[in-house]
Amino acid sequence: MEKVAQAVGTRKGYVSGIESGKLRPPSPKYVRRFARFYMVDEKDLLRHAYAEKAPKLIRDEVIRALCMVNPSEQEMSDPGPEAS
Repeated sequence: MEKVAQAVGTRKGYVSGIESGKLRPPSPKYVRRFARFYMVDEKDLLRHAYAEKAPKLIRDEVIRALCMVNPSEQEMSDPGPEAS
C-alpha cells in the first residue's frame, strides 16, 4: 500500500480508506493516477468511482447499468459468492 500511495502521490491511509470503503471514491485526478499505476482503463475506473458516489437509493441500479454497457465493470463491483 505504501508503494501505491507513493506512486499516486498521497498517503497510505488515504489508499487504505478507499480500498476498505471507509472513504468515498477518489477524485478524477486520483482516479487517473490509480489507473496509470494499476495499468487499467481510466474511463472504466472513473465510471466505477462515480457509480460508487451515486446516492444509495440508485447506486445498485447505476452499477447494474454500467455492467450492461461494459461487462468488465461487473468484475469490479460484484464481490462474488465468496463475499456471502
